[in-house]
Amino acid sequence: MGIMVRDNWTTVIRTYTSDHRPFTYDEQDSTFSIPDAQKIRLALAGSLFAEFRVSDNISLGPTIGMDYSLTKIKNDINWTASSLYAGLTLRYIIPH
Repeated sequence: MGIMVRDNWTTVIRTYTSDHRPFTYDEQDSTFSIPDAQKIRLALAGSLFAEFRVSDNISLGPTIGMDYSLTKIKNDINWTASSLYAGLTLRYIIPH
């Protein structure tokens, strides 16, 4: 479950050119909001990981997961926000 903290975002678009050395870029900011956006988001989340012991108290391994949205961002359009992610998990096992 997620709760919306804000309903406006700023995007930055950078266009790089290589006509001159070093590279140059043009930057444009754009702010937008989503009127009537849902305040609460529900999703199903799951992940898979492998764990390899590095020492007695430390393990390390790859992680992959998915977050599948159950609610729409807005009720009047079919727009959801799901995600797929991957990473590296580091665990410290507290000794007894």
